[in-house]
Amino acid sequence: MNETKPPRILRPDAALVLAHEWTVDDPRDQRQAAEDALAVEPEPGLLSRSLYLGTDGYTLLRYSQWTAGANPRERGRHYRHYRSFTTAGPKPAPGIIVVVRFDTDGERTARTFVDSLFEIVPGFTDPTQEPEGNLSSNFHLSTDGRHVLNYAEFVDEDAHERTVRTGLRPDDPVPRMINDTPGLAPLGFRRFRFYRALSGSAGGDPGASGS
Repeated sequence: MNETKPPRILRPDAALVLAHEWTVDDPRDQRQAAEDALAVEPEPGLLSRSLYLGTDGYTLLRYSQWTAGANPRERGRHYRHYRSFTTAGPKPAPGIIVVVRFDTDGERTARTFVDSLFEIVPGFTDPTQEPEGNLSSNFHLSTDGRHVLNYAEFVDEDAHERTVRTGLRPDDPVPRMINDTPGLAPLGFRRFRFYRALSGSAGGDPGASGS
């Protein structure tokens, strides 16, 4: 079944996430590439397959959720959700998705890095300091422990630009912590807009309200 809303990242039955980015040579091919990815026959255990178009016109993101025990043949790095920040109360649909990636030297570094973020980022643990325009940040660790992916929802592209300008300057706490964490390599970010999703054969989303 085709879906018009982004996936619920915190759905309880999503035990495995596959994330895959790729590029096309011509922006005119971007939407067709997304349609082709959506048209692939669902495999057993697939909950949802969501496609996003990069704001650069060339990049695409496929984010698919799977049940426990699934053995996907679909291409993509395997992740499990680890920790999330989400704004309190009802929130609007995100206008932009920002995917931030890091390489690490192992799972201990990956977990320590994410846990440290939740200690120093205003709003992640204190609702009175929630960052304006950042609707959620959802950290995933790869199953081999060597990669971190943050799927962050923002109101719009301007909101993310403000975050970069006001909180991610070289001397701000987060960039300093990243630079001072041994075994951690930041890979930058890309911005996407949700395109369309496909529900898999594993059934609907239990408790579909919220992020």
